[in-house]
Amino acid sequence: LKAEGQRTTLAQRARWSIVGFRGEVVRRTHELYGPRAPLVAALTLARTEGLDRDVRDAFAAAGIAHLLAISGFHVGVVAGLVSAALSRLPWGRRRKRLVAALLTSAYVALIGFPVSACRAALIFVLTSLSVAAGRVPSRWGALGASALFLLWIDPRELASPGFQLSFAGAAGLVAWARPVESWCASHVRTWTKRVPGGLTSGVAAGVAATLSTLPFVAWHFERVALFGIPATLAATPLVSLALPGAALSVGLATVWAGGGVVLAGGVSVLLDALTLVARVAAEAPMASVWVSPATVLAGCLGVLAATWLARHPRVRARGRRILTTEWLIGAVLIWPVFVTVAGRGSLELWMIDVGQGD
Repeated sequence: LKAEGQRTTLAQRARWSIVGFRGEVVRRTHELYGPRAPLVAALTLARTEGLDRDVRDAFAAAGIAHLLAISGFHVGVVAGLVSAALSRLPWGRRRKRLVAALLTSAYVALIGFPVSACRAALIFVLTSLSVAAGRVPSRWGALGASALFLLWIDPRELASPGFQLSFAGAAGLVAWARPVESWCASHVRTWTKRVPGGLTSGVAAGVAATLSTLPFVAWHFERVALFGIPATLAATPLVSLALPGAALSVGLATVWAGGGVVLAGGVSVLLDALTLVARVAAEAPMASVWVSPATVLAGCLGVLAATWLARHPRVRARGRRILTTEWLIGAVLIWPVFVTVAGRGSLELWMIDVGQGD
């Protein structure tokens, strides 16, 4: 019992040490960034409770709300920075990958183990273990193993929108990013030779992640952002620079206050540009559209049926395209009509949010 009590005490001390360190980081962030501190805390520590509602709504309407949540993108930036820092050490590749995985996991622990960050960290750890064991990493294997591990810890996460969106986006990147990039490289570059490879890969990743998460976003939030991909392409470089810049400014301020303030000033420019991108995309005409659950269900059924028709051996190429388009459009247009007719006689209550009243 005494040993058990000591272990419990050590665990509590470690937990409160992390909480205290995180609180100190938040305090220094407020000192450096002032009114921009909630946005910095959201980008670096997964703390979004201090964000203004207008900022939240702008990012959501622009389709870049995922940049405010610590996701695989943020963990990838951290892992890339750590790997770049370790690349100059005289260690072998396996040791560098393991140390990078350990430090990346420590960052995820520091911010409180959000699901999307845990998923990305688990994938990075598993691929690092594969490299250390001398095996070729499997993307689907790492993704499936991380999902099973998180569900083993808490099976209720399967019904969580965050869990569904996180793994749907990752699965879309694994399944469709390369095919979409190949299509862009073969079609767009034949039209113009001035398209850089980084742009095509960014577009491919945005299209793959958006299409795979679209049904879940529409089902849970009943709204779809139409400018999500271009807004993501414009905002991603800003976040990639602001994330390490904010972390470095807070760390530098602990040893050199003036240097931290100067660096924070540069990061503030990036944050203002990021907010401007979100507001411009959110205020564009038809930036986001509302959809009903019936339309989402019809669209999913139409995609499944269209996919089955497209793969049928008796359907030729041209007929396949025609049948696929007709089936998809028919399902989207006809299914909500049947649902509406079937729902006659039931009561619907609509709450209209008009700001200061209902």
